Amino acid sequence: MNSVAAIVQTWNWKRFTIIYVEGIDSTFATVISLLLESLGQVGAEISQLVPSPYFTPSLSEELMRLRNDQSRVFVVHTSLKLATRLFQKAEQMQMMGKDYAWIATNPISDLIHSVNLTTIFSMQGVLGVKKHFNENSPEFVKFKKRFRRDFSIEYPEEENNEPGISAVEAYDAMWLVANRTNLYQEKDFFIHFTGISGEVHIIGRKLASSHTFGVVM
Repeated sequence: MNSVAAIVQTWNWKRFTIIYVEGIDSTFATVISLLLESLGQVGAEISQLVPSPYFTPSLSEELMRLRNDQSRVFVVHTSLKLATRLFQKAEQMQMMGKDYAWIATNPISDLIHSVNLTTIFSMQGVLGVKKHFNENSPEFVKFKKRFRRDFSIEYPEEENNEPGISAVEAYDAMWLVANRTNLYQEKDFFIHFTGISGEVHIIGRKLASSHTFGVVM
């Protein structure tokens, strides 16, 4: 979440609203806690914490309420599906212009490659934080070639066959399962290997985050 805080600090934004989905991933509570801590360290104050269930009945009404608030900076930590609805409606309500700032966390940005051009157009101006991995490595280039071939065979009607970070992490997980007996394991169940997604650390049978994050626009 330091990447989000860095964006806020760079633009000297002082107040922000977080729009979120509880339970978007298994580390939700930790993510929100780290986000609040990181933003607090750069002098930013939270205006509102808005859980997404409140958006379900009337997205327009909730956005209207947020538009009347003093905060014009929104950090969105939701599913991609909800985020696309949110951004499309915000665009219709003229809330995507220069007077507003939208920051999407990696559960959204990591999947941007999978959406259509209409959705991408509605997200113009959104700053995204996504997991970074080396897309020029020989390992990824080989994986990408196989993935696109297999995906096109199984889903010929789909135009977008580009692998994202989710596909890469799934491949690394499958590789680990297939090769776990060949990996050196310390007494506290520490495993380290270099996958397509980068350095992978498993401590106490749990994946320890080792990703770097980049900003996309």
